[in-house]
Amino acid sequence: MIRTVNSFSDLKIQINMSSNDQNIHLGAQAGSIGQGGGAFSERGRAAENAFFHAQESEQLDALKRKLEQQQKQQQQQGNQSK
Repeated sequence: MIRTVNSFSDLKIQINMSSNDQNIHLGAQAGSIGQGGGAFSERGRAAENAFFHAQESEQLDALKRKLEQQQKQQQQQGNQSK
């Protein structure tokens, strides 16, 4: 699931929801390994969470860079108008 978040004066970024958020309603459909639990299931969840954490971190870094770039452009435009 992708949702758009508006912030920092109309700056938009798409954020991928982690699969844990998406699969909350699957219940018994999650699969036999997921249902069985155990070390394999825990390892899979940990790897999946690490992947989404890294992906969200990259998205936040990109958002920060874009925001800084926009702020610099606004400052330059403000200095040119003076």
